[in-house]
Amino acid sequence: MKKIFFLFFGVFLAVAGLNAQVSGGINDGLNYGFTLIPTIDNSVEEVEGSPYLDENFSRGVVHIEGKEPLEVYLRYNVVEERMEIKTNIQSPRIYQLPAGNRAVYELGNKTFLLDKISSEGKTVYGYFIKLFDGKNYRLLKKPVAHYTEGEKASTGYGKNKPGRITIKEEYFVIPNSGGAVHVRPKSKDIKNAFGEEAKEYLKNNEVKSELDLQNFVAFLDKN
Repeated sequence: MKKIFFLFFGVFLAVAGLNAQVSGGINDGLNYGFTLIPTIDNSVEEVEGSPYLDENFSRGVVHIEGKEPLEVYLRYNVVEERMEIKTNIQSPRIYQLPAGNRAVYELGNKTFLLDKISSEGKTVYGYFIKLFDGKNYRLLKKPVAHYTEGEKASTGYGKNKPGRITIKEEYFVIPNSGGAVHVRPKSKDIKNAFGEEAKEYLKNNEVKSELDLQNFVAFLDKN
């Protein structure tokens, strides 16, 4: 099993002549100053599963500091850590913002942001979903793609087994002091990670879902 954080399916084309200035709304193109780069998708092998959090494009909003919000259609490519953009849902053209652009994306009830955190001596960089943002603690969720390699048929009569992509979720509790705590939404993880801080909470509460984890972090933030 391998974690896939970067390029698997395709490459993007950063050619100045193909840059497009998009703004004003979904269909016009005036004065927002967003530079969108066309993407190219080159599938390299047969793979089961989807690299996307959701295959379909949905209405969303792109926020960049100093610019007006841009209403577009979005979907998140977990494998490539890439937010894909359409300015018109009917158009076949798919764009992305230039690499390193610290945009914030609102997609449905989710807020995606580019961040870099330190957890268990490792740096985790990429897109996270913001679940809680308090005065003392944050809770971020990171969709992570795992790739299982395919297998060739053992005989000429058999069939090759294709590779497979599965999307899993990882959670990070981040105090203002720094140093993210990597946990699962489970009481055992919370108890092991937070000790006495969690003891009082777990007397009357269980942590076994994402919402439970959000409630626990809100408790930490107040106490």
